Amino acid sequence: MSSPQTGQTPATHQKKNSKVWLGLGIGTLSIALVVSLLYGEVIALAMRPNPIVADEQLLVSAQKDFQQHCVSCHGLRGRGDGALASSLAEAPPDLTKIRRYTPGWTVVWITKGGDVMPAWENALSQPQILGLAALVDQMAEGVEISSAAETDMNSLSDAG
Repeated sequence: MSSPQTGQTPATHQKKNSKVWLGLGIGTLSIALVVSLLYGEVIALAMRPNPIVADEQLLVSAQKDFQQHCVSCHGLRGRGDGALASSLAEAPPDLTKIRRYTPGWTVVWITKGGDVMPAWENALSQPQILGLAALVDQMAEGVEISSAAETDMNSLSDAG
């Protein structure tokens, strides 16, 4: 018996629905394959924890890198209030409030950049990037920059 609205039998209608769902499934898998080929390395990196342990020496070194490369946009304490922040198309994030990112995503973000943030993969070494990621993780946990490092950072910014 055919439907008065479509003129199709239930079996014909079911076959068409099956083809539509098959097509959608193949399309979705194709998109997933393309994304994994293009971004697989980034996704894999983002899922890994930062292999660097945040000891005092690493954080002091990372704070110097932060002063040199990050303070102009993110501000001295990472709150997104650096001297260049207001001139950017999008405000830099407050690094003290980025708990939604995994440590691996922090490494990817520093390495590859995004939105208005530049990619640092060609300017910084991998240990420097990992150190900055560890520092950002510490900022997100509420750890303040040490007074000795802050004094050193203030003298550097006063000189510039």
